[in-house]
Parts: sequence; structure tokens; C-alpha cells
Amino acid sequence: MQEKIGLVQAAIIKRTYPWREKTDTHTIVYRLMVRGDRDEILAFGRDIAESDRVFLRFDIADEQQVDHWIERLEKGRTITVLAEIDDNMVGYGNLHHNELTWSSHLGELRIFVASNLRGTGIGKRLVGELIHIAKELRLDRVVCQIALPQRRVREMFERLGFQSEAILTDWLRTRDGTRHDLVIMSRSLIELDA
Repeated sequence: MQEKIGLVQAAIIKRTYPWREKTDTHTIVYRLMVRGDRDEILAFGRDIAESDRVFLRFDIADEQQVDHWIERLEKGRTITVLAEIDDNMVGYGNLHHNELTWSSHLGELRIFVASNLRGTGIGKRLVGELIHIAKELRLDRVVCQIALPQRRVREMFERLGFQSEAILTDWLRTRDGTRHDLVIMSRSLIELDA
């Protein structure tokens, strides 16, 4: 049974979690992350290939960084939806927001799916879940930051209604010193009256 989620999350998320989606090959469980998922997150992070890890915003195999993630979760600054198959984590999506800044109307999305399950729709479903939550929070817009080499990720976000807002040259630097451009994409959540 899932642990009790934080009061902040419970107050803003009306969808019932966990819920299941059956595909041709798997049953995927989507649920909210809680403090008790710390070890599962660390194990998932340690299994990620270095070639995938270079584009994560922080190292999810590092205990201190995962602890900081959990603190943000409990303060209501981050909402995380986990995707699991057979009780094993296969992906996650984060919605980051801050009610105290001039960008309080924005949410930032971050997703990651295990390499062997990319192209199965899990990433698309996670983005959909985060957009649903962002709407419940009455956010006006969601944004994401994607490294330019991640073409398939950009294309997925474009299919979901995101548009490129900016390209920042040499904005990212991997551990080996390689620089990459960063694409900022966004999608409005405000329904336009016709």
C-alpha cells in the first residue's frame, strides 16, 4: 500500500493514485512518489547508463540529491509521478513550481523513462499526468528544458503541443566537458475562447 502522501499534494491532486494502464506487453502503475521511495529512486538512478545520465538535471544516484528531491516533495515544490512495471520503477515525471516567485504561474516538467521502454508511450503518459496536475494547480503554462541532442524527446513534446521558445547556445556541459545547446519549450494551459 502506498504511504500517506504529503498534505500539500493531497490538497491539490484530485486524481486517484495509484492507477493502472494495460498495454499489449505490460501493466504500468502510475503513482505519486513518497519519502519511502528513496531507496527505489537510488537503485533506479544507479542502473541508468552514463550516456543517459549526462542529461539529467541532477544525479538521482546520489543520496544527498535524492534527499533534497524528497524535501522539495514534502514542501509542495515538486510533485513526482512514478511509473512502475511489476513493482519496479521504469520512469518518473516531475512538476516543479514555486508559489512565491514572479513565475508562480509556471510549472517546469522533467521526465525520464528507462532506455528499454522508450517509445512505448510511458513518457507521453507522464507528461499528460503532469499537465493534468498543473491544471489542477491553476498554472497558466508549463515549460521544459531539453538538450538539443535529445531529438526524440523534443519531437514528443512538440506532438503534445509544446513550442520552442528559445535555444541557449553551449548552455549545458556534461561531466566530460562537452557543451550542448539547451532548448526551452512551453505549452499554454489557458483554454482560449473561440
